[in-house]
Amino acid sequence: MNRKYYLVTVLLSLALLSACAGPQFKWSDASKIKAGMTTEEVTQILGEPNAVSSHDGKIYYTWASRRMCKGSRAITIDFKDNKVTEAPAIPNSFKD
Repeated sequence: MNRKYYLVTVLLSLALLSACAGPQFKWSDASKIKAGMTTEEVTQILGEPNAVSSHDGKIYYTWASRRMCKGSRAITIDFKDNKVTEAPAIPNSFKD
């Protein structure tokens, strides 16, 4: 019986840790993204996106990460014809 609770505790702990894990992008890297860059160039800088969606002829790549005690961050960049349509606006107050 104790082994069952131990196993459940370990699995729940792993699930919680993995929910907070994932690629951690940096705002300083996101500020390097410029209009006209390709999806390949962007993923070289930010890594693979967490989600990809499409709407009205555009493809949207989203990067999101959660950092313990520091909150979460997310950015979405839209592409048309494999090119960034507009550089993301990263406020100067957003620090890594």
